[in-house]
Amino acid sequence: MRNVICEILEKCRFYPSGDNCQPFNFKIHDDSLEIIHVEDRAAHSFNPKNISSKLTLGFLLEAISIVASEYQLQYFVDIKENGVDATINFFPVKNLITDPLSPYVKNRITDRRLYDTELNWQHLKNLIYNNNALQPKNIYLLKNEQQTELKDYLIEADKIVWLWSQAFFDITKMIKFNEQSIVKLGLSPKNIGLKPSDVLATKIMVRFRPLYYILKTLGFLSVVSKNNTLKTLDHSPAFILITLRNKDLASTGRDIYRLWTLLCAQGYSLQPMSAAVLPPYCFFNGAGNDIPTKFQDFYAEHQWTLNKLFKVNKSQTPIFMFRVGRVNQSFPPENSISRLDLKDLAA
Repeated sequence: MRNVICEILEKCRFYPSGDNCQPFNFKIHDDSLEIIHVEDRAAHSFNPKNISSKLTLGFLLEAISIVASEYQLQYFVDIKENGVDATINFFPVKNLITDPLSPYVKNRITDRRLYDTELNWQHLKNLIYNNNALQPKNIYLLKNEQQTELKDYLIEADKIVWLWSQAFFDITKMIKFNEQSIVKLGLSPKNIGLKPSDVLATKIMVRFRPLYYILKTLGFLSVVSKNNTLKTLDHSPAFILITLRNKDLASTGRDIYRLWTLLCAQGYSLQPMSAAVLPPYCFFNGAGNDIPTKFQDFYAEHQWTLNKLFKVNKSQTPIFMFRVGRVNQSFPPENSISRLDLKDLAA
């Protein structure tokens, strides 16, 4: 079965991993798989106490479950106490029906382009709320009607990427500035949709950090962040909010991955909006001590803003958010993200 496990992993390597950090290595046995968290690759401001990695483990587990069905395999999983290491034990199931999402696992992408403003709202709702394989009680839709409260919240929330120096340099350390096409670890400027002028400016700030702090002090970076957010908002017909299921990050990660893959399979484009939900989640769960006071105060003031906008009960905790839409043009190959080869990740 070892060769089959290798084939499954090969198909699952495109699981979401923030900034393409690929936080897991693998140890493959005859009928089992060890998933091993790599702290160095996972280190990031948006991953305090490995909160993002726990979600990412859920992404990977769901991808493996979907693809394993092709081989008439299911598994038991033992997630270790740290929440980021796991052991999977596979077993055969006769006449197991192949998961309908299996052909689309490799098609799940993050699409940062500008979306068409027209959207078949009813089709999107039917896909989500009439699908027995999803967890609709934890999925909330919001049509973009340029709500002032939504706009104000996202403008301020997105600024953390630019104004929190630790986050800015953690994100930019993953960009391979001299690589314009596909990279195996990290992102190319094409992957993240940077304009040539943005690439040059960001590259200079990364190499000459005093310039970053000067531009930040002068307010220039705040303006850049606001303009980028407004441009994205103008081309985002809808948003999806996912709430935490049973206080379990890995289970919620599985839900998110399944939804993401399903919508990509149906021709939708999605982009995670991490800054809107992950830092506040970390802050309210005791993992955001390093977040600047300015943003801590903002999260405290707007603790229930997303719940209000998406009509979510206060007992539900937002954990992930997408912008969703469609793009008429096919996804450019140079915008794709690659992965490290399996031989570099597995033993």
